[in-house]
Amino acid sequence: MTTRPTPAPTNGAARQTAHADTRGNGRAAGGAREPGERSRVLLGEMTWPEVAAARERAPLALLPVGACEQHGPHMALETDTARAEEFCVLLAQRLAPRAVVAPCLPVGVSEHHMAFAGTLTLSAVTLQQVLYEVGESLYRQGWRRLFILNGHGGNEPAIGVATGRLQAALPDLRIAYSGITPVVPDVARQLAVSAVNGHACEIETSQTLYLRPHLVRPDRYEAGALLPTADLPYAGQNGPGRVRFPQPFHLATANGALGDPRASTAEIGRELIERALDRLCEFLEAFLVDARAAAATAGTAASATADPVR
Repeated sequence: MTTRPTPAPTNGAARQTAHADTRGNGRAAGGAREPGERSRVLLGEMTWPEVAAARERAPLALLPVGACEQHGPHMALETDTARAEEFCVLLAQRLAPRAVVAPCLPVGVSEHHMAFAGTLTLSAVTLQQVLYEVGESLYRQGWRRLFILNGHGGNEPAIGVATGRLQAALPDLRIAYSGITPVVPDVARQLAVSAVNGHACEIETSQTLYLRPHLVRPDRYEAGALLPTADLPYAGQNGPGRVRFPQPFHLATANGALGDPRASTAEIGRELIERALDRLCEFLEAFLVDARAAAATAGTAASATADPVR
């Protein structure tokens, strides 16, 4: 990535006003996100008869997975949970009426952030078991396509184990998972002003400004206070190679941030989110083709045997 100078921080109140102008009340831009429209895709805001009706038209369940952990001095603990849930709502609205959003899992694997106040964590074993049981529940409720949207990198190993177990136990359940930024790394590189983006950085802060701006405190922006262990060759976030070097976050950064949020804007966030939605919608459209074919086959078999499909 070409390093460009990072602009000096501007007045926090001015930045907040600018973002408020862009996003309105934080629910209008980026898609139809008023409460009534959200209730049409969020399982947790439906009654059981509404879920039964939704299940007939929506073969895909989206499961957001977040975290409750520090995000530097300028972002709230629920940042990962908020990004995952809001993104899934937008994704479901684009795919409407073929997708619903299951309740977001709000705590993930965040042991490496525990030195910072407020962080909560599950063990990887616990998270993968919770994911397995939630996935199995969705299957028992009739869904045969499951997409997990991961809002926190520390969850990925547990998600991999859980999805593998589900696939082995339920062969007719198709599962996929992804994060947001991992599907648009090229876009992130094009848009980023900062040289380093890892955690509570320009990219993550921009996404949050777009999706749920009240979680961001622009007047508290400061660059990540990187410590010497963060500079090991080939172990950095943005280097030419990635040697995995697990360590508690407080040994890598004094303020909890890896990167510099001062260049963050809701406009950068919007571009990242919209491009990620484009790509994941393209994937999920193909993912759903098999679901429709399977439903048609099952319907033919059900007509012949007079047995219910579900």
